[in-house]
Amino acid sequence: MVLRITIDTNLINARQQLPDMNTLEEMHKKGLIEIVKTDAMDTEMLNGYKKGLEKSQQYREIQGYGVFGHSRYDHAVYGSEDDGGLTQSVVMALFLGKSCSELSDNDIKDVMHI
Repeated sequence: MVLRITIDTNLINARQQLPDMNTLEEMHKKGLIEIVKTDAMDTEMLNGYKKGLEKSQQYREIQGYGVFGHSRYDHAVYGSEDDGGLTQSVVMALFLGKSCSELSDNDIKDVMHI
């Protein structure tokens, strides 16, 4: 069994300046662990972080649930009526009782891959 580690945009390490990520990337190359990326990562970097976007292509993407206006249609999983309540539970846990309407676009993307 290989340990899977999911990273988001803040850990893409395109400039190789994160020592712990450098170690994890070496372990990934050796097959000791698998680094995967969130489905939101590439969306977040489409605004001009070309070096990060290029590096992210080496990682397999795990798909989160779809959120209208934030998800790429073919990079998300669409669920059931229960998803709204589950999403609100994650929002409340991460953002201390804020509602979805009070979150920034980046906050929503963080909620999407939990």
